[in-house]
Amino acid sequence: MTKEIKEPKASGGKINAFYCRSSLKNETLIEESKKLLTDYAKKQGMGKYEFYIDSGFPGTTLNRPELTRLLDNVKAGKIATVTVADDGQLTIGSSEQLADLVKVFEENGVEYTALKKSMFIW
Repeated sequence: MTKEIKEPKASGGKINAFYCRSSLKNETLIEESKKLLTDYAKKQGMGKYEFYIDSGFPGTTLNRPELTRLLDNVKAGKIATVTVADDGQLTIGSSEQLADLVKVFEENGVEYTALKKSMFIW
């Protein structure tokens, strides 16, 4: 019997990006998110991945250092996928704001995944 080998999603030097955010400097929430994302990566057979973590920044603004770095890397073609534990970590606000971010990902050939949908996006 032949065992199927999963090809990692990231290829050609691109990485899988995991984004975590907490409005408070809540290391427990960040660590829980990191564990969920790491477990997901193992189950999906993902290759290289990197965490982008904004701790102490509200989700209502997009002016966050690691989100900015993530978007810069997306536009530079360095990212294959962006995954969040909960899409509320990416943004808490209008569904328009989330749609704008997803549009940036799609325009740059980046797959976006939220392991959970947030109740804080309207």
